[in-house]
Amino acid sequence: MTTICSSGYLLSSVDILVFNDYCLGTPREWLETAIKGLVNKATKTIIKDYQSQYVVGEIAPTTEEELALDIIDQDYFTNYNNTIYDLIEATRQNERDTESLSDGIELTDNGYAILSAFYKDIEQTAYDLLENKIALRKNAFIKDHYTSLEITVGSLLGSGLDSSITSITSEVDYKNREERDVEEI
Repeated sequence: MTTICSSGYLLSSVDILVFNDYCLGTPREWLETAIKGLVNKATKTIIKDYQSQYVVGEIAPTTEEELALDIIDQDYFTNYNNTIYDLIEATRQNERDTESLSDGIELTDNGYAILSAFYKDIEQTAYDLLENKIALRKNAFIKDHYTSLEITVGSLLGSGLDSSITSITSEVDYKNREERDVEEI
């Protein structure tokens, strides 16, 4: 196993509020699942891109991960050096003071090797994924809770997005995703 993101990641209280509004689980749990998705995507892309050049050796790989690793070991393979495109950075008014990844994220050695061949910087990719998710959730939160008002997300970005989110979540009738799901049962 290989640990990534061991330097941690600080979240603000509002980051946690918007995460809890939509996601079931913690930012760490979401990121662990997202990273597994990245490994799967990288594996499938490597196989697709190199399948015409690949020649099975003496021992044929039995899993897609083994096949991708075998391809990575070939002389013709070139690292992708991908980054997260269209990164949206979350705007914050509140201090980032809550540690969310203090123990890092565990990856299998195979997963780490595949991501290393596919992404320029695995840790930065993980941090960018989390940052992007928070930014998207903040925007979606405002859209979901201000549907009847003439307020746009853009008008709140510079002047009170975090305070608007805090205000909404402190209302008596506010319910996060887990509470809404329980009501629906």
